[in-house]
Amino acid sequence: MKQYLFFLACLFCAFSLKSQNVYIYKTDGSSEQYALNSVQRITYSGNNMILRMNNGATHTWDINTIDKYSYKELSPIIELNTPNFNFEVFPNSFENYLILKSNNSEVKGKFDIEIVDVSGKVFYSNEIGVEKMSDYKIEGLDDLVAGIYFCRITNSQSLFVKKIIKN
Repeated sequence: MKQYLFFLACLFCAFSLKSQNVYIYKTDGSSEQYALNSVQRITYSGNNMILRMNNGATHTWDINTIDKYSYKELSPIIELNTPNFNFEVFPNSFENYLILKSNNSEVKGKFDIEIVDVSGKVFYSNEIGVEKMSDYKIEGLDDLVAGIYFCRITNSQSLFVKKIIKN
């Protein structure tokens, strides 16, 4: 019995070490992935996004080269039940509204939607509950000043972030 419990504990630890990742998708089509437990924090300075690691290393990107970044929890139970958490956000660039769309019919439930600037200041926030996330329109964005923002969509297991540009 002790051997069985030890095996389960080892299995749980192995999955926990690889349970979460941060994905950086660049405008040139390339991508990078970092284990969340090795990330200390993500900060912004001017036009740069800075990923600080626990070991002291830093990774810096010009935000104009980042298409989107996302976080996805990957545990054995959640991985089997979590759909592909990916959205289209358009038009990009926008004037006064955005449309969010997921072609995956499994994307449903409660979502938090935010529009934030590069410093992290929230300009729009809404919690919605939907049976199917097909087309969701965010209106009333006329008052935002022209610049770079991020559309952040989260649920209890995943985070999706897309860089958007306000004209």
